[in-house]
Amino acid sequence: MRSFSGTLAAAFGEALLRSEPGRTFVARARAVVLVPGTPARPDAEALDPLPWAPRFPQPMAEALAELSQELLLPGLDGVLPNTVLPLATNTPFVQAFMVGLNSEMARELLWRGFPAPLDATFFDRFWDARSAPDTPADVVPAIAAWGDRPLGTRPPTTPPGPTTERFVLLVRSELLRRYPNALIYAVIAGPPRVERQPAFSGVLPPDVRFFGFDFGVDAMRGGAIVIQEQPTEPRFGIEVGTATGSATHLPATDPNAARAAERTRQLPVRITLPASLLLG
Repeated sequence: MRSFSGTLAAAFGEALLRSEPGRTFVARARAVVLVPGTPARPDAEALDPLPWAPRFPQPMAEALAELSQELLLPGLDGVLPNTVLPLATNTPFVQAFMVGLNSEMARELLWRGFPAPLDATFFDRFWDARSAPDTPADVVPAIAAWGDRPLGTRPPTTPPGPTTERFVLLVRSELLRRYPNALIYAVIAGPPRVERQPAFSGVLPPDVRFFGFDFGVDAMRGGAIVIQEQPTEPRFGIEVGTATGSATHLPATDPNAARAAERTRQLPVRITLPASLLLG
């Protein structure tokens, strides 16, 4: 055994150094696991990082809304029926939530003895972008590569994308309950005028839907939001103002059902909301 000389404080410091978890765990692991060959890292006392961690593609905005819709959209109770509101994302909140979520997942797996790295990115999607699969993840790059980057900032190595908060359209209306598959997209002022589809979307029962786009609020100025009836869901009926007399239905004057369907098919409806009405 090694003898200590000096004060008790020196002995205490040496005891702390020898019991440091990074040393004791590595020593114990190397005592029971034989690693063949020469160490791949300069530090022979260091274990190689774990190469694998589970990934979960589910958008976490849904899980947050299940806890409370107010956590996802504060002030939602104050939104009146049949209202359209312009909003913007909150990147610092989203990143803080995702970092905390991944940290707690790592702690849970560690507690249960699952061999996953503590700095892994298990969840990288906050918004539901399944309708636009090319949309970049909300946690880019992986958390292990963040270093001391502040929350809410984009790393310089990420692909080009919006540098400001993204524009979000909130709709609380009976219209979308009646036509849940209606198409909603943005028209950006030109020239040329460009149609942009939502990059993500979400539903908050019973009557709230939101649509996020990959551009900021300022890009909407001069443009418009379009709400369009789904073309693949045709409606049939009598045009407003058609005189039917005392009959309760149209007479069967067409030679076949195709001609009757052609005569009674209703054209899809499209509503255009100028950005000037939304943004003021």
